Amino acid sequence: PSMNFNVIFFSQTAWTISTDGPDYANNGWNGLNEVPSANWYQATDHLKGVFKKQIADMPTGLGTVWYSPLKMAFSMSPPPDIVYLLSDGEPSDLNEVLVGVSDMNPTGVPIDTFAMEEPGEEAAAMMEMAKESGGRFTMIYEGLAIGGRSAEKYTSDEWEEYLQNS
Repeated sequence: PSMNFNVIFFSQTAWTISTDGPDYANNGWNGLNEVPSANWYQATDHLKGVFKKQIADMPTGLGTVWYSPLKMAFSMSPPPDIVYLLSDGEPSDLNEVLVGVSDMNPTGVPIDTFAMEEPGEEAAAMMEMAKESGGRFTMIYEGLAIGGRSAEKYTSDEWEEYLQNS
């Protein structure tokens, strides 16, 4: 209860639990114009339960962008102590994010990244983002959480070739 948190959902846009639904993705922020505010919520058992239900009920969407959810997170006031980025898709804005993440994150908030069942280039980008920010990279593959040096093999060119040949 002494901690605060928020969850920023994303597909082709970014939104929070306070975004009007049910078509959250189309009502979210597309990364243009002013960054919408994302509120902090006290980590009470009740609110954590509300968020868990929202996460479980959230429909999946088509498309993946990382700029808008990261920008929303880094724009929170006060800034977060850490950001967790979980993604299962190839972001259409990958190059833009990799080039601009340090500008979006001027206070150097660590970004812990989790590549969800998607080894290869996206996992490599997530690993690099975590390293550059002082965060940690975790590969979730076939239901297992793999971290540290063991996770690096899922980001290599050899892994891409293995997937193509299997």
